[in-house]
Amino acid sequence: QGAEDHTNAVKRAINDGNVDFHVALGQVWLVGPIIMTGMLYDLRSEVPYVKDSIGKNDWWNPQSNIAFTLYGRQFVGVSDINMSALYHTGCLVFNKDMADDNNVARSIDAKYNTLYDVVEGGDWTLDNMYKIVKDFWRDNPTSGEPNKVDAEDTFGLLSTTVHPLDLASRAAGIQQVINDGETTPELMTMTSTTVATIDAISSIWKSSGALTTGTDIDKKFAAGGGLFLTTLLGSLDGETLHEAEIDFGILPYPKGSKNQKTYLAGVNDSSSVIYAPVGSNDENRKTMIGALTEALAAETHRTVVPAYYDVILTHGNTRDEASIPMIDYIYKGRTYDLSMIHSSATDELRVAYNGTNVGLAYFTRTAINNGGSAADMWAGISDTMQKRLQQLAERYEELTNY
Repeated sequence: QGAEDHTNAVKRAINDGNVDFHVALGQVWLVGPIIMTGMLYDLRSEVPYVKDSIGKNDWWNPQSNIAFTLYGRQFVGVSDINMSALYHTGCLVFNKDMADDNNVARSIDAKYNTLYDVVEGGDWTLDNMYKIVKDFWRDNPTSGEPNKVDAEDTFGLLSTTVHPLDLASRAAGIQQVINDGETTPELMTMTSTTVATIDAISSIWKSSGALTTGTDIDKKFAAGGGLFLTTLLGSLDGETLHEAEIDFGILPYPKGSKNQKTYLAGVNDSSSVIYAPVGSNDENRKTMIGALTEALAAETHRTVVPAYYDVILTHGNTRDEASIPMIDYIYKGRTYDLSMIHSSATDELRVAYNGTNVGLAYFTRTAINNGGSAADMWAGISDTMQKRLQQLAERYEELTNY
């Protein structure tokens, strides 16, 4: 079944009182309507074993499980069962020979020999990525019109203007909802730093050195047509990159500025979360759900994740040892936002602005693609968005305990 078919099937089963399964995995962007039915167990208070494990054991992702909790209530979670959360984590790959031939690391600072050094030195930032990408256009004299940009040329960045903009925003430290899981959540504020971050992302993706239209950009990268490619950790194992003849390395998305303490990694909202639909108020059923979920999460953490991470991801999908610490930064820096589950399939955190539906999770993407001022767009939606966030928080408090 497709993702939406899966979600609709779960909703029908819940509404009909015919839940014949105990746990389910659903895509992040589609689970909002299911939560709003009030027919999911609260993982933090109602599911034995799980409620004592979230926040304590490593097989429950700490950042996501805070982000998805309101007033202590959490209805969906991310555990190591959700392997797609690892597959759908954003990263960059770069053409190592092209980077060396053009001295891109030294263009940041003469002390750096490689882009890996730039990352380790804390200088892999949006501004420095822009310095590299903005003028990195090489005309292909054998194809297209001479001295005119076309898809056959070589570019500094190969990407799209959809999910990579979301991932770049989260990696740069933008949080749409500031939330500790217990107190009242706060909406982001459009500070000068936020504006500068969005403008920096826009400058990279709209520069003459970026190709953000067309298809098969991964194939173009594999053929030597770009310096950087936006991709996902799971795509490193795809046929195109796995069999590419060029030598490439792996990098995290850049920090918003050097002041950002750690490298962060946005997770695509196509990744999955786990939840437990209410079938009855049978304590034995809840105990079975908790025992099964916790056992699977713990065993996946001990066996499956190390096998994938240590064997396939860091060794099978990399071309050099220096990429391995980069993957560690990406893995440890995975970040989520409450808005991811309430911005697309439902209207809790979505507001109309000049004929455009602006989902809070996709604000950066929408502001950049809209072509206007991010500050102006935010001024036009923030009051309504604040009310929506407050209504959402109140709804979490009202959801029935079973």
